[in-house]
Amino acid sequence: MVTDSGKAPPAERWSRIALAAVLLLPFALFWGNWLPGQLVMTSDQHLVNMINQHEQLRRGWGAHWVNLWWLGLPSTPPMVNVENFLVWLLPPIVYAKLSLPFYLALGGLCAYVFGRAVGFSRGVAVFFALAWEINGSSLTDIPGGHHFRQFMLGVLPLMFLGLWWASQRRSFGGVVLAAAVVGAMMGGLPDAAAILAMSGVAFFIALNASRLLTGKFWAQAAVGTVVTLALCIQFFISYLPGWTSGLRAKDVTVDVKESAEEKWGQHAQWSFSPEELFESIAPGFFGWSSGDPAAPYWGRVGQSPEWRTQHAGFRNFRIDNPTAGTGVAALAAIGIFGAWRRRRPEGDSDSLRFLARFFSLAGLAALLMSFGRHVVFYRWIYDLGFFSSWRNPNKFYFVAGFAAAFLAGYGAQLLRQEVFEKSKSRAQAPVGWLKGFSLAYFAMAIALAASAWFVWLFLPDLKEHFQQKAWSEAEAAAIALTLAAALLRAGMAWGIWGGLLKWAGSRQLPRRRVFWACWSALTALEMAYVAAHYIHFFKIEQILRPHPLLEAAIDDPNKPFRIRTLVNDSVLNQLYFFQYPHYHLELYGIPASSRIPDDYAYYFQQMRTAPIRELELANVKYLLAEKQVSEQFVSATGAANRFEIVRDVAINQSEDGFSFVNVPANDPKAYFRLSHLKTSLPRVYAVGASRAFDKPEELFQTLKDPKFEPLSAVLVFRSAKVPDFRARPKKLSAKLIRYEDNHIEIEASSDAPAYVVIGDKFDGGWRATINGAAAGIFRANFIFRGVPIPAGESKILLDYVVDDSSVRYTVEAWVVVALIGAGFWIKSLRQRAPASAA
Repeated sequence: MVTDSGKAPPAERWSRIALAAVLLLPFALFWGNWLPGQLVMTSDQHLVNMINQHEQLRRGWGAHWVNLWWLGLPSTPPMVNVENFLVWLLPPIVYAKLSLPFYLALGGLCAYVFGRAVGFSRGVAVFFALAWEINGSSLTDIPGGHHFRQFMLGVLPLMFLGLWWASQRRSFGGVVLAAAVVGAMMGGLPDAAAILAMSGVAFFIALNASRLLTGKFWAQAAVGTVVTLALCIQFFISYLPGWTSGLRAKDVTVDVKESAEEKWGQHAQWSFSPEELFESIAPGFFGWSSGDPAAPYWGRVGQSPEWRTQHAGFRNFRIDNPTAGTGVAALAAIGIFGAWRRRRPEGDSDSLRFLARFFSLAGLAALLMSFGRHVVFYRWIYDLGFFSSWRNPNKFYFVAGFAAAFLAGYGAQLLRQEVFEKSKSRAQAPVGWLKGFSLAYFAMAIALAASAWFVWLFLPDLKEHFQQKAWSEAEAAAIALTLAAALLRAGMAWGIWGGLLKWAGSRQLPRRRVFWACWSALTALEMAYVAAHYIHFFKIEQILRPHPLLEAAIDDPNKPFRIRTLVNDSVLNQLYFFQYPHYHLELYGIPASSRIPDDYAYYFQQMRTAPIRELELANVKYLLAEKQVSEQFVSATGAANRFEIVRDVAINQSEDGFSFVNVPANDPKAYFRLSHLKTSLPRVYAVGASRAFDKPEELFQTLKDPKFEPLSAVLVFRSAKVPDFRARPKKLSAKLIRYEDNHIEIEASSDAPAYVVIGDKFDGGWRATINGAAAGIFRANFIFRGVPIPAGESKILLDYVVDDSSVRYTVEAWVVVALIGAGFWIKSLRQRAPASAA
């Protein structure tokens, strides 16, 4: 809509500015917290895992460790999803700084579009978008640590939008859109996506309750089902039979448990605690993190099943604090009240009232399901078997969070209609009711935050925890923090709001604009507050720090190795201390969940029959695995004379969680074994001869031959045109001087031309110089890097250079084209508007 002057009306312009501010808010929060040399990431370090995947794929990082699971079990095809595509496409720092706020902004934009489609005004739709963003900002640390949840948050409103369109327009395009969203979400987290898909099915059935017996409804349902299954085909291929069975997303940490009670305890460990709903009143009331000593968490989410009886495992392990924020929670309560009261507000549409009722019921059901082990009926549902292979009931909170955001928008719509679009006399009752509600709301928040004994009434099992001397300072600090937070909210609601309203009256400004500005500022500030407490900063050196198990296993101060891929240290019941098999570290540090290059896959396939040679070539110096598995592997390969037991490690469980202690070899208490592969090749070595082959099969036949000595010759392809040096050096050496992620320095010496082999993956992005002159890099032993060196002393420098200019220029070109096209389109609309008015 435009005026005669060709400009949009003031209200429309202000709504556009507000929407732009809401969409830019996540970028401002997360970009502002980023410092040079640091990465913004979630507490479970999954984001850095994504960055490591990116750099391993494009740089070919090596690792000193290998996962025995890869050597002994069949592999599954890699999962291809939107996030892995972005990891591959974007430079790592850009991905680290932009991916999370991009997903939040995408969620806000999609929520705005959905809100406008169902009948929200522009201002209310903007607030709905902001409410959904604050839900997303508090979901960055959901257990499991999957960054893909933020992508799911971004596209979830599109699923409801597609189903809404399909119901209103009787079209198939809407169900196809919804199916595409479900398929995209399934590519990342199938169990959470299945929960969201079930909410979509319930939404579609509720919208079409009056035409369930019509052919068009069943045709739409059939199309949506077929398209969803077609888009999820890679999900079935990639994870069967390892992680899923049909649509029942299996969790191996549940399957490995033997008894039914153990499976139940593992399944329901991360259940949302009912008393922690107070987080919606005062975010951070129960603390922020289980790992930060300055901000402890003393709730019950993530409590190990054995804790109550044996004090074994975790007292708590919460790594998420889902919250809607004070402003969103208050307006959501108003929305629920308005949706179910008998007297309908004037101007309230049937469709919005229906949607508010649906989301209030769906949100309540999802919230109750998220309580998991804390409510008795969840066990009844669990025993039916449908959820028995999943884990973490608090994943249901995702649906409850979206319902809260929508109901907050509906509550805002009611306030807009009843308070600001009516006369002053008729508006007094709703305003008084809102003030009374707010007064009780903030009084309860202050009482809860200030009184530890009041919390004991809800958490009697934690009384011992509160009384522990070691936590007294943290307890006092947390009480002061939450009290200040509650007082801040009360002050904003009464002092700032009331003062600005009086100021607006004196300046004859519209009171509703001041109201929405204050309420939106409250929500935005809470979002900033939540983001500041959730986001952790880690330097690269800290990211690559050894795992606690490694610290216990090896006490060499020189640290002869370091792990290059992050691990999940919450569960240590799998090979190589990884929680899920498809997250296991592959040879040379490539996670199986990432896109494994074709040459890697072929190399793994060929070398599987020669696992010891594979380890030797990859300079794997140490093997760490469960003791029983380690013994089985050494026995099966007949390589007992090549391995030396360094030490065995036992797990010591205490009230503070897991710790690792060294024990003598073959100690009955030992759980892990650290073995040294004595025949492992060095990371860098020099050879004096080469052997060329035409076919890969011929090369691998020689490479796997036990009689072949890798230090005697390097195997190459004849097509690579590697120089064939006839003279055989008598004196030959190579020494690794400096090894960084993208920079390597080597000093080599030879009395004749020779070759230096680096035991890291070959990649076209590496550039080599010898004594300052450019040198070539060839593919050595099929998968590694080789550099030909001249006679004499050689200073070899290898640097990794990312040439993403073509991708960057292509994206920039399309952005320019889109902006130019949008400009011409807006100009044409302005030109047509006066003509149509005339």
